[in-house]
Amino acid sequence: MSTVPVHEALFWRGDSPMDTSGEVDFEVLAQGLARTEHRIEPRGRFVVGRGSEQDPRFAARRRYTGAQHAVVVSEAVDSVAGLSDEARRVLATHASLAGVREQRLDPADPTDARQKLKWRAMDLEALAEGLAQTNLWERGEGPVPGAAAIDGLLAELGGMSDADRRKLALHALLAETVPAGLGTAVAEAVLERAGLDPRVPAAWVRILRLVRRMADATVRRDVPGAGPGGTSPFPALQRRIRPLDPAAAARRWLARYEALRTPENDGERS
Repeated sequence: MSTVPVHEALFWRGDSPMDTSGEVDFEVLAQGLARTEHRIEPRGRFVVGRGSEQDPRFAARRRYTGAQHAVVVSEAVDSVAGLSDEARRVLATHASLAGVREQRLDPADPTDARQKLKWRAMDLEALAEGLAQTNLWERGEGPVPGAAAIDGLLAELGGMSDADRRKLALHALLAETVPAGLGTAVAEAVLERAGLDPRVPAAWVRILRLVRRMADATVRRDVPGAGPGGTSPFPALQRRIRPLDPAAAARRWLARYEALRTPENDGERS
């Protein structure tokens, strides 16, 4: 009789990436992530016996998976870090405006209906480009509440050493393990095997949350059916996303892992 952790039994698709001795097979991890759709499933995952997920036609269909999303977020760490000062401030202003818009459109917010309608119809990206040119940055305020704090976070990302940014991008690549159904014990084993410390500075976590939210906004824009309908007011990434078949998504995930894994692990089996 074999047993598996309950998280894997309920949500993880495929074999466990960690064996009984604690070794992690990153190829199996990539394949499992590539079988897990990155979307909110309207109905729970319940398959009696060998159901549709084992159907070759289903396996070959292009879907937006956890493996592809992990690569998108990981690569976004590098692309966002490379923004110019002007582009960084536009992004910070846009993200702050999105936060204000969410607050104004909240049913509990006292803003009147006419103002709510204006906020709903407002082109936040165009407004951000105009506001970001003001001289309020020099006084440490920014043109919108919260913009200066986000700009500081983005500036910290841009000023990271190559080694620290590589580690952050690797954390982003491995962050889909728990949402895909693996428990925290497996997630920590994966981080350790990849040469990462599961404890990172709080600023790193805030940066990852920001980049992941941009990636989610990109998914809503580009991948119908992968999440809540409609575009997000939050700034999306410049890149475009097209779903891949699971095999291609797994290959891209493994290639990204090989490019990012820590130098001391170069001689180890991945």
